[in-house]
Amino acid sequence: MKMPRISKKEDKPLKSGRKRILNRKVKAIICFVVAFVIAFVVWPMAMKQQAETGTVAVASNAIARGDEIRASDITMKTIGTYGIDGDYITDKDEIIGKIAKVDIVKNDIILKDKFGNYAGDPIIDSIVGADKRLVTVTVKTNAAGLASHIEKGDILNVSCVSETTDEFGNSNGIQVLNFPELKNMVVYDIENAETQSVEEVRSGKEANSDPIINTITFIATEDQVNKLLECEYKGSIHVSFVKRGGTVE
Repeated sequence: MKMPRISKKEDKPLKSGRKRILNRKVKAIICFVVAFVIAFVVWPMAMKQQAETGTVAVASNAIARGDEIRASDITMKTIGTYGIDGDYITDKDEIIGKIAKVDIVKNDIILKDKFGNYAGDPIIDSIVGADKRLVTVTVKTNAAGLASHIEKGDILNVSCVSETTDEFGNSNGIQVLNFPELKNMVVYDIENAETQSVEEVRSGKEANSDPIINTITFIATEDQVNKLLECEYKGSIHVSFVKRGGTVE
């Protein structure tokens, strides 16, 4: 007995149906694999990270910027470390004796960028630590400021120049005062009229800027500061070159 023959038109729907079933099986397998990876790999790893703890340095008191950090300021606490943005401290000795670079509040986790050997600029801190000050004075002419010859670290003598008058207010000429306190003054920086560092202008870091000195910042004692301010407000300041002192440190 002959079997009925399936025509090509009837054969096409059967193949299409098998293809759809196969595609569904492949999609199901892929979904199963993805779900398995999430459930048994990704999720446990995420939970493990969130559960991670560490013993870190925490401020037991408020610490002001510039203060030295003492042992009594630090408490070591075990906390969850997941999501902490920055390098935290696990050794108390690493921070004791350092200087707070920012204000640290009580119970704040102390990160490495919050403390250091200096509160800010190490040069300024060393100047303050030597009980000295920075004072800026104005030079009114190119000659008074030695034009473009001064550099940071140079040693200068400062003279006070003022006009004298008689009892009727008429000019008697110029008076030059050379105070012993204002000899061998150290230059911290020199600036132009836009308060830009003239050395940076000369090096090309400040393009199209004026290289002419307008102000000089000196490293000075309190007595020297008072004398310089007296000179500036009673007349004008003139400097004379003594020697090249090198880099300010």
